[in-house]
Amino acid sequence: MPEGTTTDGYRLPTTVVPRAYDLTLTPDLDTATFSGTAEVSVEVTEVVEHLVLHALDLDIDEAWLHRDGERLDVIDMVFDEGLEQVTFTLANPAAPGPWTLHTAH
Repeated sequence: MPEGTTTDGYRLPTTVVPRAYDLTLTPDLDTATFSGTAEVSVEVTEVVEHLVLHALDLDIDEAWLHRDGERLDVIDMVFDEGLEQVTFTLANPAAPGPWTLHTAH
């Protein structure tokens, strides 16, 4: 179970807290889909190897954390359709402090 996981499976762990979102979306009206990117400013509250996000009906092609020239790639994504969440596994642990989560959809 990822760090900071609550007993209520629908609540996200408190180890990574979102602060701001910057989304770029390109809709495809013919297929009722979209592509795009997201940059989410997050605060990591303790060392983490996993990030858990809400992700209903998202196709995520790539994800990574970034700060001060350091990049931590997401090496595994596990989707839980029942909880409508995705768990990202990082290549290396993320230290506490501000980070930016990048995703490509």
